[in-house]
Amino acid sequence: MVWVAKEKSSKELAKEGLLADIQKIHQASKCRYGAPKIHAELKALGKN
Repeated sequence: MVWVAKEKSSKELAKEGLLADIQKIHQASKCRYGAPKIHAELKALGKN
């Protein structure tokens, strides 16, 4: 059987983008920020 790679859904792409943003914020804070501060940063950037 041959498996066909399906394209990622818009939801999957958005989730990957959000994860990348979270990782950037966390690394920029030298791994000091927890969920509340990361959420505040994302909100300030206009991300949901």
